Amino acid sequence: MAEYRMREMPDLGKTGKQVKYPKMVIIQQLGLEHLAKEISESSSFTPGDVKGIVTALSQSIARLIAQGFSVKVDGLGTFSASLGLKEGTEPESVAGKRNATSIEMRGVNYRADKELIRRGNNICSLKRGHSRIYTDASTGEAERLAVALKHIREEGFLKVKVYAVLTGLSASTAGRELKAFALSGRLRCRGQGSHIYYLSPAEE
Repeated sequence: MAEYRMREMPDLGKTGKQVKYPKMVIIQQLGLEHLAKEISESSSFTPGDVKGIVTALSQSIARLIAQGFSVKVDGLGTFSASLGLKEGTEPESVAGKRNATSIEMRGVNYRADKELIRRGNNICSLKRGHSRIYTDASTGEAERLAVALKHIREEGFLKVKVYAVLTGLSASTAGRELKAFALSGRLRCRGQGSHIYYLSPAEE
């Protein structure tokens, strides 16, 4: 049975009201090896067959979305390319002209197929998880900082997604809090974009 926890939603409207929403507790991330084995056990496909098909599917989707197509895989979802400026490129002004060489594919947009959601929902059984993580962004800051420093001592560094899991904060709130810790000198920030990570202020 899967577990969920309640997490707070950022108060973007500054209303002073705390709104919480359910978030699935991720046990672990499973890869293609596990998926291929599970499919092979309930079909005539071998694990090698499954991995070969998935690899070919991935390559075909990449090629087609790179050409400007949106690709829909029935029962799975719809894929399309997401564009952005290359690292180090300045944003374009209103009257400016953007050269195509400064733009690149930065990600993939994915929208789940309704059938995939329906199938998952039909077999999903939930129970509320219990833990001592801190889910209120307005309290327990010192405790959360201690959690962050402990993780850094054990693992060497801390990323926003991990901090969100450790504290129960939403990813956006976790990111803002870590940034505030860094600005106040309680942590040090390194990297940029999706590669940002945090270190103990005592480390060199």
